[in-house]
Amino acid sequence: MQIMNSGATMAALGELKKNDTTLGKELKKVASGMKVNGAGDGASEYAMSERMRVRLRSLDQDIENAQTGRSLVNVASGAIQDIVDNRDTADRAGAVYRRKKRRHHSHI
Repeated sequence: MQIMNSGATMAALGELKKNDTTLGKELKKVASGMKVNGAGDGASEYAMSERMRVRLRSLDQDIENAQTGRSLVNVASGAIQDIVDNRDTADRAGAVYRRKKRRHHSHI
């Protein structure tokens, strides 16, 4: 048995390989839901896509930082309220003490 390679066969195999590669890239895009997956999809498009991904991660971090900041402010607000409550309690206790002391001195 003899296998012969003809120009037409080689061209057809080349086209098949090219189409298979293109199909693989397109399936990767569909599977990821993204138009640009790598530098092979276009260098400038890929660079822009990466910048947008970095900005998106940055915005996600900003949101997380804001939520952390809000929690910190809530904790600080609670602590300040505790201090105010303790001061009010101390003021009332001091007023009671002063009244008792005045009554005691007035009976002497």
